[in-house]
Amino acid sequence: MKQVYLSLLLAGLTAAPALGQKTTVNAFPKPLAPVANAGMKAPQFHLPSAIDDKKKGITMYAGQRLDQSKHRSWVKWQTGDSFNFTGNFFDRTFGPALELGRDGIGVNLATVTGNVFRRGGAYEEKPFENPEKSSHMILDGCTGCVITGNTMKVGAGDGGVLPVSPDYGVIMRNCENSILKENAMHNGSLKNNLIEENNTGCIIADNVGCLYSGD
Repeated sequence: MKQVYLSLLLAGLTAAPALGQKTTVNAFPKPLAPVANAGMKAPQFHLPSAIDDKKKGITMYAGQRLDQSKHRSWVKWQTGDSFNFTGNFFDRTFGPALELGRDGIGVNLATVTGNVFRRGGAYEEKPFENPEKSSHMILDGCTGCVITGNTMKVGAGDGGVLPVSPDYGVIMRNCENSILKENAMHNGSLKNNLIEENNTGCIIADNVGCLYSGD
């Protein structure tokens, strides 16, 4: 009986191609190749850029580098609400790397944490009319802000051609209920690492460092 069933099976396989209009030789499927699409571009990988949602009043800078090679100046906000500056590298900015508020009118709710401020407060042709522009950071009239865990250091322009900057580290005045604490300012500035005036309900403590002496 087994021989009969085997004979019938072989006969069926032999006759099967004749039932169709066209016979083909089957093979294992090949791996699918990517389909070219003129309307699609290859993904571009880059550092995260700023997120600015004015409807929600939220601005966030994370993982960016601002420096003289990109011809960028400082990040400057006179007023606003809910800012987050985390893990950025501010290098050789022309003017303060970060300036929040002006003339006693500042921003509300901002965090500045884990950033590197290097060679900030530089000038391009001549010194600033306002000497405080040669600084890493200016906070004026800010409320509910936290600045902690940042590092700051002076430096000259690329190749050591332009002067060392900045003259000042952090300038904080007219702020309320804010924290400036535990920032490292080793060789942080040329003249004064911290200027603080007329602040109310603020914690300003444990900011360590020294002035640059040229060594």
